[in-house]
Amino acid sequence: MQRMWLAGVLLIAFSQHSLSRSTQMVEAEPAFISVGRNVQVSKSRSNQWHTEVLMASDPENRNHLLACSMVNPQRPSRPMYAVVVYASFDGGATWQETLQVAEGWATGDPACAYGPGGVAYVAMIARGRKPDGKDSEVLFFKSQDAGMTWTRLIDVPITDREYVTVDNTLGKYRGRVYLHGTASVRALDSTGKNSLSLDLWRSSDAGATILGPSKVIAIEPNLAHGMGNGVVHSDSTFIALTTEMLSEKGFENTRPYKPNGRIVALASEDGGRSFSRQGIVGTWYIDIEHYSTCTSLPMLAVDSSTGPFKDRLYAVWSDLRSGRMELVLAYSSDKGKSWSTPIVVGIATLRTDWPDAPDNCAATVAINADGVVGVMWYERRDDADYTGYWPRFSASLDGGETFMPTVKLSPDPLSPRDASVLPLLADNWGGGSHSPFMRSAPLHFSVSFDRMQFAGGDTSGLVATADGVFHALWVEKRNGRAQVWTAPISVRGRAIKYGSEELANLSDVTARVGLALGEPVYDRSKGILTLDAYIENTSNSALKRPMVIRLLFVKPMMGEVRVTNSDNQFAGAGAVWDFSAQLDNGTLPAGGRSRPKRLEFQFTEFPATRSLKAMRQILEVQCKVLAKSESTDSTHQQK
Repeated sequence: MQRMWLAGVLLIAFSQHSLSRSTQMVEAEPAFISVGRNVQVSKSRSNQWHTEVLMASDPENRNHLLACSMVNPQRPSRPMYAVVVYASFDGGATWQETLQVAEGWATGDPACAYGPGGVAYVAMIARGRKPDGKDSEVLFFKSQDAGMTWTRLIDVPITDREYVTVDNTLGKYRGRVYLHGTASVRALDSTGKNSLSLDLWRSSDAGATILGPSKVIAIEPNLAHGMGNGVVHSDSTFIALTTEMLSEKGFENTRPYKPNGRIVALASEDGGRSFSRQGIVGTWYIDIEHYSTCTSLPMLAVDSSTGPFKDRLYAVWSDLRSGRMELVLAYSSDKGKSWSTPIVVGIATLRTDWPDAPDNCAATVAINADGVVGVMWYERRDDADYTGYWPRFSASLDGGETFMPTVKLSPDPLSPRDASVLPLLADNWGGGSHSPFMRSAPLHFSVSFDRMQFAGGDTSGLVATADGVFHALWVEKRNGRAQVWTAPISVRGRAIKYGSEELANLSDVTARVGLALGEPVYDRSKGILTLDAYIENTSNSALKRPMVIRLLFVKPMMGEVRVTNSDNQFAGAGAVWDFSAQLDNGTLPAGGRSRPKRLEFQFTEFPATRSLKAMRQILEVQCKVLAKSESTDSTHQQK
């Protein structure tokens, strides 16, 4: 019965010198999220559809920002898409178009970055520029004046979703420029079948010459299906993310009930001369329908602050582990070799009677100068038929363990239902096409919905400037067409271990304790679920007070739930229950059990009796426990 009511409970114990009263366990500084004025970035092209954006900030000058976007020129001649770069030189208050590139039959997948000295870089994929129509290369540009004027550099043979990253650390490869993305390796055997590869190019002279590629071969059944961005650790290690399918057939399954893919970290510790697998970030649940309409590319950020989580990596992505696309986050403190258990960010409610649940898409992550983790994504839950979305933001002050309540960044959604002009694409092939690759008989043309406009593209933008302010970049409709918008976001608070000064010095002893639960009781008149919890010391040394349980994550299967009796007045993530008074003589000996403490949860909606048989669990909780350890010995002896 305990498993049905409180499945998936994870506890971690910790300690500190003195917490005389539970009322002391509050955040060191009240924190909240403040969203500034929305600014239209793409005003110079207000009559054109935009999609798939990324953003860059100058680490040395908070006034310098770049926004790169795909745009549909809506004209009879190709290309189907072009790339536009907008620059701001006043911290995002105003924007101007500084570069537009349209080559071949499509130009897209824009990426942008800043390096030392205000040097800016932009990369994009161009397809169909050569007579056979099969080519796909990266066009690479550089700006010596922070993005005002641009010079074209060498073209690089990457075929899909490239990114540009610059080493802005003080390490031995400072200033080195990296280009990475998906490419291919020609088969050496008689099959003639090419294999996918993950390519890394490098430049040590600001793009004047580019060397590479270093390759990671995607050998079946580990098929690469989506490249994520890259970051640079303080020791100049380059790290990037990619997705892999465990089998090609698994990708075609609808709503997989077990992971059919994984997120993988890749790294180079020698300035890009080699590139190899670093570690498994987490499992991936995906199907072809959601992959094409709700992007799930993994995105990565590194904490470059001097705070308690310096050099921690944070990865975010969306997948179907709960039956709908939810945003999950994992972190690594060893340059991507091992990762924390992924947690869900944002509202994690799933009603099993919904035929199609609202998805969270296009997640991205950034870390500010105070070590605060910011996450942005497109969320469909407030749209009537789940086709539109609002951009949302949340932040974590404790290294990605818990997140603050989410906020909308915009008053208006992108909703195809409300568009005065539907986002359509016209295409043609056959006959005497300009490209030999497209020639065939008879002549064809088609008109289709532009799926990029329903999803906002495969990426969104989020950066943090040198003054600690986050800047979000998204696509939405305010004049009948999808436009690029931005807003500054301030998070009051700084990163601190376990979310408060009072808990920051405690030890994580989760592996040294267990949990025993009393019988849950639900009061229908009040909507409150109560149960007693006991902490058991399963290690071979004593634990001392203060001892608390800190809530990391709570997920009801319907509606919303809040904690009603925490000792720090928190109602959700970050709530603390103090068990100090439940310890005899202030100590929990080896093999001992605390006295019980009541835990209370209030539901806004509770499943009807007829629904209970179909639900594996009603509530899922993840938490940590903190307590003073008599010994640093963490040997765990399960009783």
